[in-house]
Amino acid sequence: MGWTRREALKKLGWAGLLAGAGGFVAAATRFAMPGVELQDVAQATCGRPGAIRAGQPLFLEANRTWLMRDDAGVFALSAVCTHLGCTVRWEAGAFVCPCHGSAYDGLGQVTQGPAPRPLQSVWVGLTASGDLLVDRGRPVPGAFRLAV
Repeated sequence: MGWTRREALKKLGWAGLLAGAGGFVAAATRFAMPGVELQDVAQATCGRPGAIRAGQPLFLEANRTWLMRDDAGVFALSAVCTHLGCTVRWEAGAFVCPCHGSAYDGLGQVTQGPAPRPLQSVWVGLTASGDLLVDRGRPVPGAFRLAV
């Protein structure tokens, strides 16, 4: 026995509804993912410590890190947004994520969501020649500073 016309239309309606729901879920998932994938290097050098001025962060594109200076010394923050991994940029004294609107203060603390955590602090040291070395592969506590 075959389906009645009513049963066939009912099954076709459910199939259409499920296909539409699947398409919506796929589109929503794709929207939530960052639009770029970058291959970062863990370590980067960036010249002498004197080149870093307070209030003027230096972006190290090679490893997506911001190098900063305050009264306690030089420190580095990962430029990777803790929401979905987009690269934050420096705008008017704050870090801003261009993808979903997260914002961080000059120390990397979240001031506006959806970011769930502060920017990761990373290790800063000196090479044998006296240049700054930033290693994003070595996370450190937020209060870590290189006194130079």
